[in-house]
Amino acid sequence: MNFFKINMSKVTLFSGSIAIGLAAIMWGFDGVVLTPRLFNLDVLFVVMVLHLLPFLLMNLFLYKEYQQLNGFSKRDVLILTAVVLTGGALGTTAIVKALFLVNFQQLSIVV
Repeated sequence: MNFFKINMSKVTLFSGSIAIGLAAIMWGFDGVVLTPRLFNLDVLFVVMVLHLLPFLLMNLFLYKEYQQLNGFSKRDVLILTAVVLTGGALGTTAIVKALFLVNFQQLSIVV
């Protein structure tokens, strides 16, 4: 029995795979090249920039998707807010602060 029946075309699957790969490359480039150069700036400012630039870029393509927010219940909004604050803002701040504390010297990749 197939519990997860996914109906995707090959084009959708391919473009999704390309988008995920591109996101991983950009994330790696950011961690290796961009973030270490921001070492002399405040951690919260760096995190704001790291979130604001992709957000503005996504708005160029996904601005029509905001209409789906009208269908969210109060519980959905609460859960989304919790994810944004903990995984997004707090999590990224902790990672960037940790990288700043070790001067980007003791890095390891966990897969």
